[in-house]
Amino acid sequence: PAVRGTSDDFVLINAGARSGNFNTVQYDGSALTADFTTDGNGSFRHHAGGGLFRSVTYTATTVQLQNLLARAGDTDGDEDVDLSDYNRLATNFDPVGTLGPYGWSDGNFDEDGDIDLADYNALAGNFAPAGYGAAAVPEPASVCLLLAALLVLARVRF
Repeated sequence: PAVRGTSDDFVLINAGARSGNFNTVQYDGSALTADFTTDGNGSFRHHAGGGLFRSVTYTATTVQLQNLLARAGDTDGDEDVDLSDYNRLATNFDPVGTLGPYGWSDGNFDEDGDIDLADYNALAGNFAPAGYGAAAVPEPASVCLLLAALLVLARVRF
């Protein structure tokens, strides 16, 4: 993805049933590591750097891959900016950068080597504990109903 807060999602395997997990998952010639576990099914999230997270999700019938370019503030790539992200930034807060090096997952969203108020402001500006997925788009039928109601109201007033 080229825009922060967006993802590319792929179904790698779709079957009637799935059992077991891959020993190794490679992407672009490199093995993905489980930087964050997401459930008890073996699913995991890997941070590739710069806020790019690659998630492998195992369901009962599929294996899925997601590439997420996280918004600034999302330290763990779970598509929200919440208190767990804030706590990670606060724990690593180091405005001079003497205890680094720091990466995205530590709270260094501007990749300048420290975790300071600029990083905090990035997190605060994107704070979205309910998630920052795609915005809801109204159905075309809803728009038509709204227009019809407005026409009726306009006709009643005149």
